[in-house]
Amino acid sequence: MADIFISYKRERRAAARHLEQILLRYGYSVWFDLELVRGQDFEAQIERELSAAKAVIVLWCGLSVKSPGVRSEANRAKSLGKLIPLIIEPCELPLFSTLEQNIDLTAAAGSPRDHAFDFLLDDLERLVGRAPQPDFKSLRNYESTWRTMGALPLARFPLEPGPAREVILRDAVTASAPIIAGPAHDYAFWERQWDKQGAGANLVALRAIAEDAPRYFADQARVRIAEIEATQRQQAERAQRAREAEARKRVEQERVQRKRAAAEQGDKAEGRIKVDTGIVHVATGGWFKPGAGKVEWFKDIDTGPEMVVVPAEPPFAIGRFALTFEEWDAAQAHPEWQAHAHMARRKPDDHSWGRGRQPAIDVSWDDAKAYCLWLSKVTSKSYRLPSEAEWELCCRAGTTTEFWWGDQISTDQANYDGSYPLSNGKRGEYRARTVAVDSFEPNPWGLYQVHGNVLEWCEDQVGESYRVLRGGSWFSDPAGLRSASRGRIRPDGRDFTAGFRVARTLLPPAP
Repeated sequence: MADIFISYKRERRAAARHLEQILLRYGYSVWFDLELVRGQDFEAQIERELSAAKAVIVLWCGLSVKSPGVRSEANRAKSLGKLIPLIIEPCELPLFSTLEQNIDLTAAAGSPRDHAFDFLLDDLERLVGRAPQPDFKSLRNYESTWRTMGALPLARFPLEPGPAREVILRDAVTASAPIIAGPAHDYAFWERQWDKQGAGANLVALRAIAEDAPRYFADQARVRIAEIEATQRQQAERAQRAREAEARKRVEQERVQRKRAAAEQGDKAEGRIKVDTGIVHVATGGWFKPGAGKVEWFKDIDTGPEMVVVPAEPPFAIGRFALTFEEWDAAQAHPEWQAHAHMARRKPDDHSWGRGRQPAIDVSWDDAKAYCLWLSKVTSKSYRLPSEAEWELCCRAGTTTEFWWGDQISTDQANYDGSYPLSNGKRGEYRARTVAVDSFEPNPWGLYQVHGNVLEWCEDQVGESYRVLRGGSWFSDPAGLRSASRGRIRPDGRDFTAGFRVARTLLPPAP
């Protein structure tokens, strides 16, 4: 049995032979696979020689690090405590070898008497149990031969192709065809087949290796087959779970759609109207019951007015309150308002009564129209002033009396000039200013202060140059607050008694 076993990738046979010739001249016996005996089990021969050797030298290069055979032999040598790893060209070493004291020969000249081999000789002395016994004359003669060959370092020795074989495994493209396997003892043949098929997913080729190759490659092929089949099972299970999840999702979607359709049918049966809006209060799914403005309303933008749906044909919505200074000021500060020169630049005077939730006053009919135009642009909805008929419909909220609550009025019910005596001769409070828009009780449809506080602009024209105002104001006597009472001002006129509330046209309900 030899002192040293050399493990290498067969294409590096010339480099292995050069190293063998050097070591022989230092008095060591060497074995590598040139000495395999034909007709015997190659794998058994390799295992026997590797186990018997006192040191195992592995030539690491770009080819050998990818070779299952070389990696297996290196791992076996490591486990036996006799591995000497030589790096002959830069490469990414296997993890187990990075933990070893590798001998780097990448910069070595390759001369038989190169001092780069000193570390190797030291390791051999330790493992073989005897010091090198150099034959200096033979070393000089071999160095002359080496120089005649071109004085190549180990990595520069020419690569040798593997011998031609008549029997090969078919490529993956034709792997479904019958496979003719190579002889079980032909280790080099099966190493090439493993290099070609081992990392792939060709089960036909891998099964041929598992059935006919030497034990090492057969075991590796069985492991690879198990991995592929496990992956296929996992993929099938994932696909099945995905199909089941998709089926559950469809069932849930259909259930939700049926529930939504049933709810919509119920909403339609109740006379509800679907409103396309952004901010909804109470009305589920944006389905509003006309006239339920005490509990249901919507807004199209945060800074816009709260709107209620009213019973009408065609349907429309109207503001719960007269427009506030808070809403007006937000509009005037908006970039869309600032971008148009025709929009009002003048800031309405609050008469020192405060802004916020106070009704916007000192605004003309033209100003009110500008606000409706701006709100339509920023919401993509159709905002406008209500017509006079729409306004009175909303004011009365289905009643026929002078005021929505009856035929009598007091300053506990509305903001007006209470110094006028009532029918009973009593006088009420005269506040002489506006109050917050949510003061007093709303009418049955949820609209606040349709009587008093501020006159409200309507769309209608009276004569050639006037526009209608309805509802009376803080300055009006009780008669001016009646549901049927009306006033008029020029469209560019502004007053501390005049404000407005907006309306929005709604699409008719779907049949």
